[in-house]
Amino acid sequence: QGERRTQDLTPFDDVGPADWLSGTVLKLLPYGALVAVRAPPGARGKAEGSPATVKGLVHIAQIRDDTYVKDVKKELRIGEKVKVRILQKEADSGKMHLTMLSRD
Repeated sequence: QGERRTQDLTPFDDVGPADWLSGTVLKLLPYGALVAVRAPPGARGKAEGSPATVKGLVHIAQIRDDTYVKDVKKELRIGEKVKVRILQKEADSGKMHLTMLSRD
């Protein structure tokens, strides 16, 4: 069995909760969407070279400001470009929680 590698979140250390990042929807889940997020220009992590891209979760409650989302598949599409903000980073587990809401 393969061992899961923890994502390196260090390129996102200087990203604040008000900073918008570009992402691409990778997978739709009943409870949200998995989004690939690109580190801001100039960010450096453990791996030097091209800008880091990590995966983060946008929970279903974090997709729309104005309406309760019942079905993620009706709101987002795989491959869709989205703007997200970071709600929480878990460096130990390499998990990142994201929002698409304009408010907290």
